[in-house]
Amino acid sequence: RVEIFRAVIEIQKLSAGMGRTRPLAIQIRRGHEVEDAYSQLRKQSGAAMQGPLAVTFINPQGLPEAGIDQGGLLKEFLTEVVRSAVNPNLGLFQATEEGLLYSRPAAERLDQGLELLEVTGRVIGKALFDGVLLDVAFAPFFVNKILGEYSFLEELPSLDPQVYKSLIELKRYQGDAAE
Repeated sequence: RVEIFRAVIEIQKLSAGMGRTRPLAIQIRRGHEVEDAYSQLRKQSGAAMQGPLAVTFINPQGLPEAGIDQGGLLKEFLTEVVRSAVNPNLGLFQATEEGLLYSRPAAERLDQGLELLEVTGRVIGKALFDGVLLDVAFAPFFVNKILGEYSFLEELPSLDPQVYKSLIELKRYQGDAAE
């Protein structure tokens, strides 16, 4: 599946002439990766996100860090934004008992919560598009929701193992369930 996905992406890049487009230049302050990604990427089109990004990191003194982005800075940017955004302390995501992540239902009540989730999705999409591996494990029911698929009883343990166990016990119960 991964090879097919990568082949489709490469065909899309070639047909869109991605190698010939000017990079979208972004400046990211160390320690403010999510905020800067939000402010600079929230209004970018899907086509702009598919094109090259030229990342410049800004040090704590406000000066650009030395370095030419040959892919390493982009990878660091994508990795840091996703790592920071999915941190449960930020409030956008929470973890199941197994440590699998899903969007926190209360995230929409955070200041710019839905927009931050959208930008996080764009950054994850950019990583997928560019073949950057991220160390993130999403819960199966959350992945199904993103893909527009239905979740079934098999995915319930990743959300709430106790509810799953209770439902299975009820399903197998031989007596009168009304008791």
